[in-house]
Amino acid sequence: MERDHSDSEFTVVGVSYSGSEAVIRLAGELDLAGAPVLHACLLNAAASGADMIEVGFGRVTYIDSSGLGILVSAHKRLQSTGGNLVISQPSERVMRILTISGLSSYLNIRR
Repeated sequence: MERDHSDSEFTVVGVSYSGSEAVIRLAGELDLAGAPVLHACLLNAAASGADMIEVGFGRVTYIDSSGLGILVSAHKRLQSTGGNLVISQPSERVMRILTISGLSSYLNIRR
């Protein structure tokens, strides 16, 4: 079920599975408060057998270092087992943070 969210409230809008692929859709500001939620979603997806996890950032308005750390950790974990993490539809603001941090050339990003 999808609901309206404020720009600052971080939430997982939805999680879907298809075979060995998982899609996690997010909204709001991914910061220290929201990072554990994303971490748990990524762990659950991997535990469910997903080896390709797409994280939809279309409605994410901000990401801080704690959120970036979760993405790097998940990327490394999936890559070590032959899997793949894809960041999809990052906003210009999030893309700028990924670029400044140097992660735009490290993570798999689909715009």
